[in-house]
Amino acid sequence: LSHEVRHGAATIRDVDFRRPAFELRGENKQAGPEADYEHYDYRPGGFLIEPGQGGDTPFADDRGIARHDDKFGKDRAARALIALRGGREAMTLGTNVLDLKPGTVFAASGHTHPEIDGRALLSTGLTIQGVTGEECFLTVHPPPTYVPFPPPAVSRRPPVSRVQTAVLVGPRGDDDIHTDEFGRVRVQFPWDREGIHDDKSGPWIRVAEGWGGRGYGMITIPRMGQEVLVSFLEGDPDRPIIVGRVENQTHPVPETLPENKTQSDYKSDSSPKADGFNRIRYEDKAGEEEVYIQAQRNQRALVKNDETITVGHDRQKNVSHHETDTTDHDRFEVTEHDRRVNTGNDHITQIKNDRRKLVKNDEKEVVIVDQQLLVEKDKDIVGKGNRREKIYGDSHLHVLGKRNEKIQGTQSL
Repeated sequence: LSHEVRHGAATIRDVDFRRPAFELRGENKQAGPEADYEHYDYRPGGFLIEPGQGGDTPFADDRGIARHDDKFGKDRAARALIALRGGREAMTLGTNVLDLKPGTVFAASGHTHPEIDGRALLSTGLTIQGVTGEECFLTVHPPPTYVPFPPPAVSRRPPVSRVQTAVLVGPRGDDDIHTDEFGRVRVQFPWDREGIHDDKSGPWIRVAEGWGGRGYGMITIPRMGQEVLVSFLEGDPDRPIIVGRVENQTHPVPETLPENKTQSDYKSDSSPKADGFNRIRYEDKAGEEEVYIQAQRNQRALVKNDETITVGHDRQKNVSHHETDTTDHDRFEVTEHDRRVNTGNDHITQIKNDRRKLVKNDEKEVVIVDQQLLVEKDKDIVGKGNRREKIYGDSHLHVLGKRNEKIQGTQSL
């Protein structure tokens, strides 16, 4: 009869991407000094169950509901502790009884040891020794039946130790983006002989992005037909994650290489299956550096405080249709040299308050057809020098009130 020191506590940890801040932990302890001897296991996906109800994300749950369950994790920790403590009390008996094959429950009556005498024992192993013509001797390994005897957890899933490539798949149709509420996608691996490259060819897989946070970061959802790199969390084949994307012959890079090797490009593709794209391209060839931006349709920019734009040389702006420019407060414009404004049709200016205009040199105004000037109140014209007025046609003056004219010098007609 022997007693071994075994783990007295088992802890299993998991992580739920739906509740990343929630600590998923299942614990079970055995009373006594062995409680400090803990077995700790981090097992991604170890708390997953299929409850059959409670799906609040219809796209993610389109083929079944799976959730991490705390109670299941605690039960799993309890079962793990039983397996870890199995064989803590071991016995080895010698006998000449042949009918003690493994799985047989028996009792040894009249044994001198009180922990063996009359107790139900379970045969878990049997060794037969002997020679021809002599009595056989059997060695039996029977733990007591009051101690749970689970099979030891010695088998492990074969790990996937390398990154694999796969192709994005989805339902048949015109749409080329298939995703759920979490930005996950489905893939088919090249070794898959049963998949038909549709939405049933694989499970939802999370996609690693270059930047992510609480409602901020970046997102570029892979599209059907693209080739991606798939890794596996803890090497578990049931925990794939997309860690990258690669080009191939059917999905090449957006630039012609190696001719445009100095260009870095961020180019999208209008969906579903439209001939258009948005683009940000950087040209780094010495002497030809350029940043090119294309919006396939609309472009919006929001600056919540100040904006400063500096152009070191020329600037050109072409608006093919309407343009509206609104300044809610003051506006100040400075043109250090010449300024020309060409209006192809009407030009209307409305000023709700005063207007002041200062010309430090000559001013010339040419009106090809008629000119009308309406001043609804007084009008004062002061010329500190000479005034000349030449009319090639008739002149009419209509004064509805009085007219006063004062000439301090001479008058010639």
